[in-house]
Amino acid sequence: MNENGNTAGEKMNCEDIRSVLFDYMSRELGQARADLVREHLRRCPDCQAEAARIRNMLDLLQEASRAGAAAPARLSDERRARIVRAFMHPVLDWIYVHHILVSALLTVAALLLLGAVLLTVRTRRAAPEPGYPVVAATNANGAVYYRLLTNEMPAGPTRSAPPGP
Repeated sequence: MNENGNTAGEKMNCEDIRSVLFDYMSRELGQARADLVREHLRRCPDCQAEAARIRNMLDLLQEASRAGAAAPARLSDERRARIVRAFMHPVLDWIYVHHILVSALLTVAALLLLGAVLLTVRTRRAAPEPGYPVVAATNANGAVYYRLLTNEMPAGPTRSAPPGP
């Protein structure tokens, strides 16, 4: 009697075969159980298809292990620096990876800031001090400016008379 309770002369069903099929394909079964699996595979197309899927998987694993052997054992200095930067400074790494987006956003922010500064300077032009004879006028763009009426400075502070009754 073997591990599954089957004797060497008994047949195994598909469920039993599929439970040990990987071990059979990787040659890890004992001789008596391997003979039972082999005999079942000769007669059962469903288990043959399952065995083919396992064989394909094992072939892929062997190819991957051969390809892995050809890979360099050491990272290049550039790759190592990239990994260190990603762990030590994740924000800077994100900026490095998305440098075009960051450049565009910074350009837009700088242009908005420049526009705000220019608008502030344009609207904060100081009116002349009281006492100078000036006239407020607008130019073709609609900007307000102050124009002196005379080239002379007043002798002293002048005040306008309060409105009469």
